[in-house]
Amino acid sequence: MQGFSKCEDRFGNYLFLNMTKGAEDICQLHDLLYKNEFSQLDLGIPYTPHMTVGKLATVEELNEAYNCVKGIDTIFCCKVNKISVEMIGENEESIIVIERTLKTCFNKT
Repeated sequence: MQGFSKCEDRFGNYLFLNMTKGAEDICQLHDLLYKNEFSQLDLGIPYTPHMTVGKLATVEELNEAYNCVKGIDTIFCCKVNKISVEMIGENEESIIVIERTLKTCFNKT
């Protein structure tokens, strides 16, 4: 993960840490889920893999937060061992719809 971005939409003002390595795989998984199991929930919003760093109350606060972090070029690394599919409820509560633990794979190359 590296670099920050911001998103303003009808759901809120979000600050994201962008996923770099593996982003294409995550997009394919996202698209597969929304094509099949979650087709009724597809809002047609393009998906960009990310980690949400914050949800800000106003666009001004979002811009201020983004200006504070946009120059950070640190690479953040993590190991993903579980995938959760989350829905946001009417009161902005997190509802886990599916959760799966991933198997460990080792490359022999």
